[in-house]
Amino acid sequence: MKKLVLGGVIVLATSAAWAQAPAPVIIPAAPWQTTVSAGANVTRGNSETMALNGGVNSVFKQEHNEARVGIEGNYGQSQITQGSGSNETKKTDTTLNNVRAFGEYRRLLTDRTYAYGNAEVLHDDIAEIDYRATLGPGMGRYFLMSDKQKLSAEGGMAYIKERVAGDDDDRVVLRVSERYDLKVGATASVWEQVEYMPTVDDMSQCLINSEVGAEAAMNAKLSLRVVLQDKYNSTPAPGKEDNDLAVIAALTYKL
Repeated sequence: MKKLVLGGVIVLATSAAWAQAPAPVIIPAAPWQTTVSAGANVTRGNSETMALNGGVNSVFKQEHNEARVGIEGNYGQSQITQGSGSNETKKTDTTLNNVRAFGEYRRLLTDRTYAYGNAEVLHDDIAEIDYRATLGPGMGRYFLMSDKQKLSAEGGMAYIKERVAGDDDDRVVLRVSERYDLKVGATASVWEQVEYMPTVDDMSQCLINSEVGAEAAMNAKLSLRVVLQDKYNSTPAPGKEDNDLAVIAALTYKL
């Protein structure tokens, strides 16, 4: 009988202890997630080349609001040695020099439909773009929206003001864009995006920007990212190509 009473006391005491134990504290994810990226490519020998890239990208998600801001830049130069001895000469050329700052805000109106506002400023020495500022609103929709994959499309208007090869210009353009993101396993992701912006009063004048990328985590903070970017301008600066293609590899670090 004593053993039975003792067992009952132990059970009641244990139950009371569990009942009084504080609930586990759940720390919500920070609304802002920031990553820093940096990469380099260097060669030495008959030709000496150097290419550097870097950027900062911050993403905000909270309830019905989403935002993304960032800045990225690329710089490269090459040096070619000709002749030898007293006849040796070196020629250094800048082959890459651009910087881009951007911002985007989305407000979810329903579970999948959203209104957005975009802004971007671009400078590119090689393409002789002193500046190109783009600003505009629009509407979009998520056609796929899950933890594994997202597919969205959006359309709107945008205003572009630029100085190219010393000439100033401004115009209103239509903007159509789509983006697809896919998580591959627990530590990798791939994505693609295409943006088409024809001028309202001259549809033959347009900008087309596209990107394909992949990122794989090396640990909880560090990842390897490879991105293919293509930028098409139907009316480039005199003597310049209308298409710029770049492959960018970088390490990214989550702050």
